[in-house]
Amino acid sequence: MCCAFFVLTGYIYLEFPEEKVDNQVPSVPYYSYTPDSAGVLFDISGNLVFTFLDFERESISLVFCEENYSYEDEIYGYTVDYTITADHNLIGGIVDLLDGIELEKEGEKLSFMGSQVVAELTTTTNSEEKRYIIKQIISKIAQKGLGKKDFLYIIENSETNLTVPDCYYWSDSIKAVCKTVVIVN
Repeated sequence: MCCAFFVLTGYIYLEFPEEKVDNQVPSVPYYSYTPDSAGVLFDISGNLVFTFLDFERESISLVFCEENYSYEDEIYGYTVDYTITADHNLIGGIVDLLDGIELEKEGEKLSFMGSQVVAELTTTTNSEEKRYIIKQIISKIAQKGLGKKDFLYIIENSETNLTVPDCYYWSDSIKAVCKTVVIVN
């Protein structure tokens, strides 16, 4: 009798469910992490370019340093947290990671890959042209972004005090940061 009671109760329970529950899980992250803002000084074959990555305000400030510029821990009031020293080939590699950039030459837009950008940077003495190339690279980063492997490439192909843990979360925000560029000088 007990067995019949449990079987009948189970049958009734399974036949007449009261209401269905929506089991969809929203894709909401458990937390949001904003990396600390950082100042990165690039020394590319003697040309100094300082970038301040402001992750809170989602902007990047650029300071183009003149030749033989001497600094200690600050440039124009910005703290230098990391230095990256390399030759022009690092810039060429970054351009290749971004699948090239577009530069305007003699009134027409042309696509340039890394080796072509390296040739432009090494042959020109015009600082405005170098600034233009750097702005175009940042513009391409704003479109495409940089991943963790791209930051690893930069670290492995330069002399730097930047480590992977330092820039681990940068890839999540670098695209938004590069959309707003502030030229300091």
